[in-house]
Amino acid sequence: MTTRKAGAAQPNAALTLRLPAELHEQLSLYSVFTRRSINEIATEVLSEWLSSKGRRELVDLIAERGLDTHADVLEKVKYD
Repeated sequence: MTTRKAGAAQPNAALTLRLPAELHEQLSLYSVFTRRSINEIATEVLSEWLSSKGRRELVDLIAERGLDTHADVLEKVKYD
């Protein structure tokens, strides 16, 4: 994980995401009606999840598995 300045452009990475057909249909409809791309929606949702529930789960897992082994990751997660 690299540190970046607020507002700095960040390179994108390609990702293939396999969704159940019904979820994809709902996402597609949402995308059409909000005039936002599926990529934009997915990026926002993942970012929000990783900054809240995902972050808490990661911190808990690191604490369970040994702080010494993962101290560098824990510092990044706590203060990003």
